[in-house]
Amino acid sequence: MKSCVTTSCSTTNAGVPCASTMRRRDLAMLRRSSIRWVQAIAFLYIQLFRALSLYVYILFIYFGLAAFLGLAITPLVAAIVSVTLLNSAYVAEIYRSALDSVDQGQVEASTALGLSRRHAFLDVVLPQALRTALPALANQLIIVVKDSSIV
Repeated sequence: MKSCVTTSCSTTNAGVPCASTMRRRDLAMLRRSSIRWVQAIAFLYIQLFRALSLYVYILFIYFGLAAFLGLAITPLVAAIVSVTLLNSAYVAEIYRSALDSVDQGQVEASTALGLSRRHAFLDVVLPQALRTALPALANQLIIVVKDSSIV
């Protein structure tokens, strides 16, 4: 099995989902949680990292976080962490909106046909959501490439 690329990929060459993509989907699922405090934490994370520019996060991590924690962070590590944190918030919102775009009737119909909630999500909702999310994910990949020029 080949290793996962660190871009906004949805699967590796072997068809296995990337770990970074799974974390972004998990963040989107936390945002849709029925537990209010979990939903609030995910909302705050997403809003915090979407609020400021990449340059501010690079400076904050390189100068602020390194000095606060007493770590020796290289500029490349600060840039990679900043790009990852910033884009994970955007991609989580893309996944959340794509999941919300699938009609609730699809879930009801699949459970009426005998699928469990898990299989209804994996076999019915997720493929439709990924199809909806694909154009926005492609745009986000272009933004990551453009943001890499800051580094």
